[in-house]
Amino acid sequence: VPLLFRARSVQISCFIGSAAFITFAGMAEPLMSEFVEWVQREEIGTVFDTFIKQHASAFYGVTPENMEQKLEWTELYNEYQAIFDVKLQAFVDSAGTTVGAFLEAAKAAEGLHEAYIQIFLAHSEYTVFVQLMAEEANKIEACQS
Repeated sequence: VPLLFRARSVQISCFIGSAAFITFAGMAEPLMSEFVEWVQREEIGTVFDTFIKQHASAFYGVTPENMEQKLEWTELYNEYQAIFDVKLQAFVDSAGTTVGAFLEAAKAAEGLHEAYIQIFLAHSEYTVFVQLMAEEANKIEACQS
């Protein structure tokens, strides 16, 4: 199961800019359905998993008690965030919408749509990134022992 689908549910906290967004009644549901299909079709979880596995070694030895932040983590997060941004923009472009309209629809999402959007947007948060990287590093270390 890709890490994308194992992340904890968090509140949507990824908002780009402070512009006011216009929502059209009934548009959220089809857009969120298209988003769920896109996540599955493009194997977005695999994209994030691959990055995490390739860079987990920077997090060897990290535990909840030992999470001293390193500059390297910020650099890796910035790379990871760039992938996230490119993927989100790719979806927005393919759906013929805007980031603002997407985020507005995401706020109205319910059920399965809400779960997918929360998991996807959680990946843009630094704390979730560090947690996923540390979990993968610990898993790799355990297998090597």
